[in-house]
Amino acid sequence: RQSIPLTKQVEYYSTVYEDLVQQLGSATALDHLSKSLFAVVIGSNDILGYFKSGSDLPKKITQQQYVDLMVMTLKDVLKSVKYNEDLKSMLQGLKSELNDMDYSFVDTYTIFSSFIQSPSTYGFTEVKSACCGLGNLRAQVPCVPVAKYCSNRSDHVFWDLYHPTEAAAHLFVNAVFDGSQQFAMPMNVNQLIAA
Repeated sequence: RQSIPLTKQVEYYSTVYEDLVQQLGSATALDHLSKSLFAVVIGSNDILGYFKSGSDLPKKITQQQYVDLMVMTLKDVLKSVKYNEDLKSMLQGLKSELNDMDYSFVDTYTIFSSFIQSPSTYGFTEVKSACCGLGNLRAQVPCVPVAKYCSNRSDHVFWDLYHPTEAAAHLFVNAVFDGSQQFAMPMNVNQLIAA
């Protein structure tokens, strides 16, 4: 399995930026990028990987050391996350340093917790079992061709052990783009785009 580290992804962005400047000119490229939206979505698979049965990470570093490493890595990248509360503080501090930086912090944990704690509000009836997978709660083995599928995908929050169903993803995107400050702060993504 291959993944591209976040620092390498930012390096790729720098290459794209240089190409844009070369093709459009500096002023046009900057104008174009000032109207662009950059989504930094990290953490869930990394955190789940730490706790995954059979992972050797807990033998190497503590949970707190792992979280600290993730936070410091993200902070360095955002400037050249202990998550949620520390990340909010870091973004507020970065905003004061970089006055022209606007952002929207999306609290994925709170959004999905609301789906799980009040499922009927969102049209869900199953918040524990995955729709596709094998084993206990269909979450011990990922969704593979021989896995069992649920009969109604729209009433489940989780598609497999890692991902939301289409219904949950749709509600998540609505919360990201149009949600209250309970879910996206200091503004939602539509407000960010309009800023």
